[in-house]
Amino acid sequence: MKLSPACKDYRIAAIVTALFYAVGIAGHIYPPALPLMIALTPWVLLIFGALVILQVNPQPQRRALLWIGGTYLFTFVMEALGVATGLIFGGYVYGDSLGIQLFQVPVVIGFNWTIIVLALSGEIFRLVRNPILGGLLAGLGAVLFDWVMEPAAISLDYWHWDQGGIPLQNYLAWFGIAALCSWVYGRLRIQTESRLGILYVLIQLIFFIVLRAAAVQFP
Repeated sequence: MKLSPACKDYRIAAIVTALFYAVGIAGHIYPPALPLMIALTPWVLLIFGALVILQVNPQPQRRALLWIGGTYLFTFVMEALGVATGLIFGGYVYGDSLGIQLFQVPVVIGFNWTIIVLALSGEIFRLVRNPILGGLLAGLGAVLFDWVMEPAAISLDYWHWDQGGIPLQNYLAWFGIAALCSWVYGRLRIQTESRLGILYVLIQLIFFIVLRAAAVQFP
């Protein structure tokens, strides 16, 4: 299927995203700026997540919008059930760093889930046609992302585990949820135009790796 061009060149969006996150890394490492960086976190996730969706221009439009909305609702419900019961990811609670909450879950969290799976699926399904295989690969990619993110996220008061350590159950849940959402993406035969999504995920990975190495702590 031929895609309609959403943006002929994504380099400007990529450069802006990379520069903004570079400033964010510096701001997190510089203690006086850290409270401001924390306050901006949910807005950064929202704005740059929206930029990714607009720039990669997932198609066909109706099916893509259905997938985006469904993935947001599904992942948010999983998070809400997870916080309420501890049966999905393990026992955990969210801090205040990710902004406005509903059912004790930041409203932006399902959006970030959607962006991560969209980015992984967009890249994987350029190479893989089988929805099951694509879903499994996306699940593995999501687990790797979470493994890198967890220590920095905990130190920045994104969330905290009841027992202190990160349970294996969390990674199994990440794998299953991402794999299922990506499988649906493949079944719907959605395609994306540019590779800004996977670049954005890689930028986030670098962000968390640096903060993890720098041992940045919530003020």
